[in-house]
Amino acid sequence: MPTTAKESGNGRTGKTRAKTAAVRDVAAAALSPDAIMELIDKLGVKDLVVGHLRTRLENIDFEAWLDDAVDYVRRNPEVLVAVLGAVTVTAGLIVFLEARRSGEMSFEDEELYTPPASTRARKRTSQEH
Repeated sequence: MPTTAKESGNGRTGKTRAKTAAVRDVAAAALSPDAIMELIDKLGVKDLVVGHLRTRLENIDFEAWLDDAVDYVRRNPEVLVAVLGAVTVTAGLIVFLEARRSGEMSFEDEELYTPPASTRARKRTSQEH
């Protein structure tokens, strides 16, 4: 027995659901990255943006910008400390992740630290008393 719009609970008939699904599929296809890039190319937006950015970059005085950055760091040395700390942590993280990826950090039983026998014996005797 076919379900009516009232029985389905959402107020849509089968034809309405099919149309909604079709519209949804067309919208999804239109919003795909390839379709968006094709539209950008057809409209010439890329040429406008690239030309504008090129003009802005050509007008930047890098020497003045660098002088302003150096003056700012001299007035606020804590910024330099924070930047150097971030660079150090990042470098350490890169080294750690690269070592883990290449397999240099394999932890096998013989590689793990075990205290000398005299220390283990002292711990056992202190625990027994």
